[in-house]
Amino acid sequence: MKRVHRKNSHQRILDGASRTKAQLAQVSKALAELYELMEKYAPIFYTKLHHDHAATALRLVGKVP
Repeated sequence: MKRVHRKNSHQRILDGASRTKAQLAQVSKALAELYELMEKYAPIFYTKLHHDHAATALRLVGKVP
């Protein structure tokens, strides 16, 4: 009979944390790229308030503008 190996709860938590960290890195990169585009092209609707919100979000994820 085959043995089914199940991950213990600690390993599942670590796997979930790794996925979350990878997702945060991907979202942070996308946010930084969008920020750069908005700063470069500065469309008329892009206000100082938008700039400040984006800059704050980038600082929170460690990508200082």
